[in-house]
Amino acid sequence: MKACYLMDERDKLATSQAALQWAASYLGELGVRDARMDAELLLAHCLAQPRLRFYLEPQRPITPAERERFAELVFRRGRREPLQYITGSQEFMSLEFLVSPAVLIPRADTEALVETALNWARIQPRSLRILDLCTGSGAVAVSLAHYLAGAEVWAGDVSAAAIEIAKANAERHGAQVCFAQGDLTAPFSGAVFDLITANPPYIARDDISRLEPEVGVAEPKMALDGGEDGLDFYRRLSVEVVPLLEPGGKAMFEIGWDQGPRVQAILAEAGFSAIELIKDYAGHHRVITATRP
Repeated sequence: MKACYLMDERDKLATSQAALQWAASYLGELGVRDARMDAELLLAHCLAQPRLRFYLEPQRPITPAERERFAELVFRRGRREPLQYITGSQEFMSLEFLVSPAVLIPRADTEALVETALNWARIQPRSLRILDLCTGSGAVAVSLAHYLAGAEVWAGDVSAAAIEIAKANAERHGAQVCFAQGDLTAPFSGAVFDLITANPPYIARDDISRLEPEVGVAEPKMALDGGEDGLDFYRRLSVEVVPLLEPGGKAMFEIGWDQGPRVQAILAEAGFSAIELIKDYAGHHRVITATRP
């Protein structure tokens, strides 16, 4: 189905209600989860209007140009392009972040990492130096800088494209973050931090092909691939962050829901103490924290 076909069906798509009914049905038939919600969000993006208006004005006229643009957005979603890449943004920690196919889409799971870091940082007796690794869109680093007045926040990523997006997000929210491009801890040799956070790639390589297309195909594989068992980056982090942490400093990493005991063992072997697993709102272990002796 092409946009020109919709233009010929203008009577059926002349209002917001009709357009939403068509889009939800079309996406649902293609197996898209939350098809109605996605249809509403796409129409809201297309028309630059809040979703609530579609309920208040269900007969709001849709112009031919709007129909054609909306149809193209719906077709992209039907091809399983992530909604966030189509709209170019994603909310995280009550902040709106720019995203593109160069970065992983920020998820609610990762808010558990930020909240854990905030809770710990706020009870410290002084302002902290914080480093966020594998920063991607900068969601974690920017959120920490935004909500922690006085903190000195640094962030790194191996992807130059990701760093550019992260910088744009920091500027968007007026967050003071120093960014550096390079392989994991390499750009920060010689520096020392009170807190190091990371949401590293942690999907086992063979599992990536079994993920939904929106993730396994559309999102950057380098942000997903954690090696044969998904733990490669934790093995590196457990060793590489030690010289970057103040004695008594904290490391906090996002983990897969079933990886807790294995990552605990990796950190313990590296000499970390006070290792704790933190659950997300779904009740899954999502964050691991550890203290440098």
